Amino acid sequence: MDKYMKHKLPTWLQPVFKSQRTQNVEQVPEPMKELYIRSGFRVMNQPWSYYLLSLFNWHNETLNVWTHLVSFVVIWNYTDHLGETFDLKGSSAGAVILAYSIGALLLTFLSSVAHLFHAKSLKHHYLFFALDYIGVSIYCFGCGILTHYVFSPSETFRVLRNTYIPVHFFLCFNSFLSCTVAKLYFHGNKRKMLMVSGCFAHTLWLLIPIFARYYYCIVDTSCSVLSLNHLVAMYICLMATSVAYVAHQPEKSNPGAFDIIGHSHQIFHIFVFFTILAQFNAMTYELGMTKSVNAELTVNQVYTVHIILIVIEITAVIFLLPQLNKKVKEIENCASAKQN
Repeated sequence: MDKYMKHKLPTWLQPVFKSQRTQNVEQVPEPMKELYIRSGFRVMNQPWSYYLLSLFNWHNETLNVWTHLVSFVVIWNYTDHLGETFDLKGSSAGAVILAYSIGALLLTFLSSVAHLFHAKSLKHHYLFFALDYIGVSIYCFGCGILTHYVFSPSETFRVLRNTYIPVHFFLCFNSFLSCTVAKLYFHGNKRKMLMVSGCFAHTLWLLIPIFARYYYCIVDTSCSVLSLNHLVAMYICLMATSVAYVAHQPEKSNPGAFDIIGHSHQIFHIFVFFTILAQFNAMTYELGMTKSVNAELTVNQVYTVHIILIVIEITAVIFLLPQLNKKVKEIENCASAKQN
């Protein structure tokens, strides 16, 4: 393949598509291993250009990067399209759209960056995935804004008006911290179970307005439950995303067969994209019917809370740096002892 490209590609493009060597699972540190993935790991301690150019090579992270990069472009275009209908900077509906869209954009972009560059070293592995978890928490915060201001019944909104967002803010940070600590101290199924448990209470909190929406529809004879199918589609996608994340299928049934294409984390990314599309569809449907939200919200408020959450989480990462460095040193010393 390299010989073919050398003759067919312009000289300046040849380094981009040059095949890169990958490693088997036995050659990578324990924290970088993924359950039932046996090959396709990139070599550590290479120049940054190596990892950037790995975007155009086949390894076990290639589709993880590209699925979220494509999602990022679609979300950007979708948000831009909504800007033709809604005043994104001067209306409460626009502020909700931006709150959700910023979260979805950061989720997909930071995840792509993490999957592309984390193999640089063990320390970079931890730091880039902490960045990934920041993106997840900002996305979750946007989901809460969307749920509270658009999907929540007015009665429920009035009851939770002073508590929903503060509690949601705390749960976003808790989800970030759970994922970061789980990544630092645990491996395999234990790590994933801690991550999922950290997000479980958060999910229940997000569901409260949705359950209330169904309750008020059921007791209202003029409301058809079928009119809420756009919300059902959203949570079916979310459930499928969760199953894909924890099931480790199909690679669990046939370890090594899906290392490059078809493993569960790639499927998880695809379902994340479907969930985002379903949320955009539900948001567009609801706002298209009413053109309004439950209460006034400004773009400055959205930006301010996002910045505060990001600063707090970066501070938490800085606080954890001594433990991170200690963990990296322990793993490297252990690896050196085994080699000797």
